[in-house]
Order: sequence, then structure tokens, then C-alpha cells
Amino acid sequence: MLISRHSQLIFSVVLVLIYFASINCHDEEHRLGSTITLRCYGKGKLSWKFNPEELVNNTRIRYRNGTLFPGKSLLLTLTIENATYSDTGNYACVKNGNVINSTDIYVHENKTCGKMIVPLQMKTLKVYTGHDFVIPCRPTRPGVNLKLERKLITDTRIVYKLIPGKGFSILNATNHHSGTWVCKSECQNIEADEQITIEIIKTEIQEPLGSEGDIKMIISDQHESESEMRTILVATLSLIGSLAAAFAIVIFVGFNLIKKERRARRLKAQNISLLFIGVAENIDVNVALDQQADLLPYNPNYEFPRERLKLGRPLGCGAFGRVVRAEASAPLYCAIDDSRKQKTKDTTTVAVKMVKQGSELSQVKALISELKILMHIGKHLNVVNLLGACTTNLSNEELLVIVEYCRYGNLRSHLLKQRENFVDQVDHLKDTLDFTIGVKDYHQLEYNAKEITTRDLVCWSYQVARGMQYLASRRIVHADLAARNILLADHNVVKICDFGLARNLYSYANYLKKSDEPLPIKWMAIESIRDRIFSTETDVWSFGVVMWEFFTLAMTPYPGIPKDEFFMQRLIKGHRLEKPQYATSEIYNIMQKCWDKNSSRRPNFSDLENDIDKILEDNVKQFYLDLNNPYMKLNSIQKEYENLMRTVLTQESQATASNLTESGDGHKSLYFSQDEVKKMLHLEKARDGVLFES
Repeated sequence: MLISRHSQLIFSVVLVLIYFASINCHDEEHRLGSTITLRCYGKGKLSWKFNPEELVNNTRIRYRNGTLFPGKSLLLTLTIENATYSDTGNYACVKNGNVINSTDIYVHENKTCGKMIVPLQMKTLKVYTGHDFVIPCRPTRPGVNLKLERKLITDTRIVYKLIPGKGFSILNATNHHSGTWVCKSECQNIEADEQITIEIIKTEIQEPLGSEGDIKMIISDQHESESEMRTILVATLSLIGSLAAAFAIVIFVGFNLIKKERRARRLKAQNISLLFIGVAENIDVNVALDQQADLLPYNPNYEFPRERLKLGRPLGCGAFGRVVRAEASAPLYCAIDDSRKQKTKDTTTVAVKMVKQGSELSQVKALISELKILMHIGKHLNVVNLLGACTTNLSNEELLVIVEYCRYGNLRSHLLKQRENFVDQVDHLKDTLDFTIGVKDYHQLEYNAKEITTRDLVCWSYQVARGMQYLASRRIVHADLAARNILLADHNVVKICDFGLARNLYSYANYLKKSDEPLPIKWMAIESIRDRIFSTETDVWSFGVVMWEFFTLAMTPYPGIPKDEFFMQRLIKGHRLEKPQYATSEIYNIMQKCWDKNSSRRPNFSDLENDIDKILEDNVKQFYLDLNNPYMKLNSIQKEYENLMRTVLTQESQATASNLTESGDGHKSLYFSQDEVKKMLHLEKARDGVLFES
């Protein structure tokens, strides 16, 4: 029964569309001697007319009735064999006396011009005075221009109208119209004409003249208008019916699609919401956080009102998502306030990370994992810190992660842009650094982005090592450390971004199969390329490549060596990056230690920080230590909160376990409210003079 209803519905739609198409007039061209076939669909009695006489079956012209669908509609087929010029004209399909389909047929020779006018079958046309008449002058094909003239007489008072498929119509016949008329055409400087004589008869008798060479008069204006009105009415009603049926079908199909899409979104939202709950008590302190991000709970204090966030221009776009600049017009949770910058507006410039539109669920989950990791690792000067998130529209795959804005962009692009302004501070004869060349004041409020020195490269390396040491202490593996993922902010501060995101996406098997982006193997350790192993030791290898990028001013690693199946074999055999042009042997030695084939022999980030520490001046190191103090203080406060809350929850759980179970309140948040956090921050601010944004 269901199949039968669907079949009838589909057939009705097709029939409506066919019927709607059938009421339109159109032109057709056919070659001389070809076979012409016309079809007409409809209900009721159907017949064919030609200029505008009834057509009768004969040996050359025949039509037959057929059934399109039992008991529903008829199919009337007209076939004209061995077409001649005289077959050119208007063919009308008539249903119950009304024209429902009109077609102009043009028969012509297969030549560039050929015969352009259909030969007139009569030489004399007799017309009663006061009647309208038609001179049956018709082109053999579209595009042929015809004109009507009086032979040997130039008379501009004659008014006529060309009716396609019929000829030239002249109204209200008078003696003035009598005489010889010439129908002319022109194609490529070739002229052709047909002549006809008009005789005006002074009588009011309207019966047919009856001679074989005569032509019956066309119907009066009144009758013709009535027929046209009936045709327009039928066409209008048919159009309304067709549109109504089509609209009903669109509504029906659209409703089902919307219902299906809403259900899919609801299931997706439920799936995503499970990621936000987390199970904090199951977190293993011996396992990296990025491997158990699903267990990390979402801190609701970071939720930021979407309407208070104004998205701006794009800052970057990669394989995993895109980043845009934005203005936040509300306080951001635990954001560090720069006391040396005078606030002149109520908004804060931030960066917003999001997945691309139409991204797979795995990429949304990866960004959720990164969001929760950012919440739990705490804050550091040399890490792009989390400021907030917009999660209320997750059912539509909109997740906005609000992070610190670094206005100078990533270091790779910055180095490429400022290569011409680089100040080399290496004494190449002594193979030592001389920071007295082009000395810069590192205590200036704004970084001088128009000039880069060797000390900047050392300073950046030092800060990246500190940032990576902090991430390692929080059990975070970056897996995609490169100059393109290190951003430059004010005061020459560099911040590591995108940590854990690449690692998280690599863990999805489908990602490696579907992504068009190649893996960054020139930054990856041997075990990462070969076995997809990512660890702090593999991040150390990548750090050595990052230093090489700094001291070559953003050259591509392993220049001239293709990323093919032999690349890993080169590394296994001992091939390594050569000493950069702007590095000393001491600096290059630090890089080489990072590329040890045996991961256990590579230095850790604390060792790397100490090695680079020896190269920098004490005042520069102290400058960045002071900048990092507010972040460390905030981490200390947050850790005290969490420890206190865990103690309280444990005591309450032991004392009132049964009551909590009965009341359904056995699960309490690990987080304090935003007001409680602000109160504690203001106490710390008053005690230590550390400024935080309220």
C-alpha cells in the first residue's frame, strides 16, 4: 500500500510538470523530407489543428490516440512523413474546443539560406469588405525576416501585423487593400518573394466562397478574443494547480528533512555533551593529560556570553580549523592584566579558534579536548592561555575557544617578513656572540618589530624552552612544535600554541586517510614518523628543528631533500640539518643534542633551558621571569582552590554518603564560582601588588 501511494504521488508530480510544460508555445525546425512527430497530453477529447483547420489522417499525415495512464490521461501523437514546405505553420492541440498546446513548425532545406518562404498554395485571395484577413506568408525556419509590400505601389498607410506561423494579419478589409501583394525575404544578399492577389467583394454574406483556390475567413475578433481568454484561463488554472502541487511536495519533503536533521543534531549534541561532564576522579597522574582529555571536566566559569564577542578578520587557517581576531566586551575569567598599558576602551582584543564549517565530528572533539586541556594545565607566560569559551551552540558545531591575542603573528611569517632587517651579532672569526652590536632595550613597553637581532633568536629559543618545560611538567605533548605554531606578542614575548591538537587528531584513524594536509615529517622525530609515537622526547627533537628555523631566518628544514619514503632512512643513517649561518658552534651543539637517534639520550627541556640560560644576559632573563610571576601566582591560587575543594568533597562524601545518594546531589563541581575566584584574586592583589583583570 505504501509503495502504491508513493508511485501515484511521483506520477502525479511528473504529470503536472509535463502538463505545465505542454501549455507553452515553442518553435521547431525540421529539414525538408524529414519526419515530424508531435505529442499532446491531457484529459478529455483531443485533436490537432493546422492554421487553424482540423487535420485529417491520410497516407502522409496521421495521428493516433493512446493512453498515458489507465483511466487518467490521453496521449495524442501526430506524425508527418516526408515534410514539405507546405507543412510549415502553426499546429495546435485542442482539448474540448480549447487550445492547450501550440507549436510553430518550420520546414527548410539543408542549406545556408535555401528556400526561405513557404510556397503559397493559392494565387488569389477573396475577402469580404469589413472583415479581417491573413495573407499566409510564412518563413521556412526561424530567423528569416519577412516583409510585405504592394507590387509597384508604395503605400505607407497600410497597417499589418506578422502573426508567427500564420502570416500577415490585416484588419477591416476595404477596396484600398485590393491588388497584388508581394511577400519578400532576404538572406546573405539573396532575395526571395511570393505573390498573391487580393480581391475585395462588396457584400455582407459571410458564407465561404467555396472555390478550391479560395481560403476560409478567419473568425471574428470577438470569437478570437473569447478563445484566447479561455486559453489564458486554462493555462492560469493549470499553472496555479502545478505550483500548489509542487509547493505541497516541497513542504512535505522539507519537513521530513528538517525533522531528520534536528534528530541528528540532537544526537550529536548529546554525544558532545558527554565530553564536557568528565570524570575527574578517574584521572591518572602518570598518564599525559592529552590522552585522558575525556575525563577532564569542563569549568563553567570559562563560559563567555556569545553576544559579547564580536568576531573580526581572519588571522589564520589550517588543516584543523581557523583563527579570527575578535573583541570581547565583558570580563574574561582569570585574565592577566598588563599594568604597564593604559586601558582606553572597555573591550579586550582576543583570538578565537574554531573548526571549519562542515568539519567532521572528530575535529570538533579534538577542539573540545584542547579546550579542556587548556583549562587544566594552568597559565604560563610562554603559552597561549585560555581566556574563555562559547559552547551554547554546540549542536550546530559552533565551538569558540577564546585565547590570548598575539598581534605580530607566528614567528615563521615574522622572520620571513623581517629578513632584510636582521642584525647579525655573531663574531664569525671568533665563533662567539657579541650582543653589543645593535643593542636593544628589552624593557621597552612595545617590541620593535622592525628589527631582529641574534639576541632575539636566542631569547625566543630560551622562552620556547621554558614554555615547553612547563607543558612537559603538566604532562602535555605538543606533537607539532614548529615556528609556525609559536606566536609573537608585545615585549618580545613568544607564546606556544596548538599544543595537543595535532596529537589528538592523529589519534583518529580516519584523519590520516582523509586529510589532504601532509604530515610535518621534517619536524618529526624518527619514532614519530615510523611508529606514530609522540612524547616529550619527540617534542625535544622538534625543538631542535625550531631553533634551526630561528637561526636560518625561517628556512625550510632539509632544503632540497624530498619528503619521500627514503627521508626516514636518511635520518636513521645519521643525516641531520647542517649548522645555520647565524648560529655559533655552541648553539648548533644544543640543536644536535636534540636530534639524538636514541630518545633517552636527548636532553629534557629543563636542560635545554639551562643551556640557553648561559648565553643570555641576567637582566634579560630576569625581565621574562618577572613577566611570568602573575601567571605563576594565579596557578598557585587555582591549585589551592582545587586541593581545598577535593578535601571538602572527600569529607562530605564520607560523612553523608547515604544522604547525598538519596538526594541525588552526590556530584559537586570541582570549581569555585567566578565571584569566589575574583574575591580571592583581589585579596592576592592587595597583598602582593599583582594586578589581575576583574
